[in-house]
Amino acid sequence: MDFISVPVTSGFVSAGAFIIIIAQMQGLLGLKYKSENIADNLYKLFKNINKIRLADSALGIFSILFLLIFRVSAGIINEQFIIILEISCRFYL
Repeated sequence: MDFISVPVTSGFVSAGAFIIIIAQMQGLLGLKYKSENIADNLYKLFKNINKIRLADSALGIFSILFLLIFRVSAGIINEQFIIILEISCRFYL
């Protein structure tokens, strides 16, 4: 009962992600302006590119890197924790 095909769903999700990314770029770069739609947002983003706040941009980029590093390391930590838990259970039982 697939009413909507996979390519249509994939395109819809990709377009939504693109719109969210463009909308968040203003805050990530520390810019302040009002925009009415996605095209206006892109225009004002490139128009105000020389007004980027370096501290805001650095904080945003480091926050994203921090989250990505912990996302990757969470899988490694979970695997190591499970191994340690299995070894300790075998030792004590």
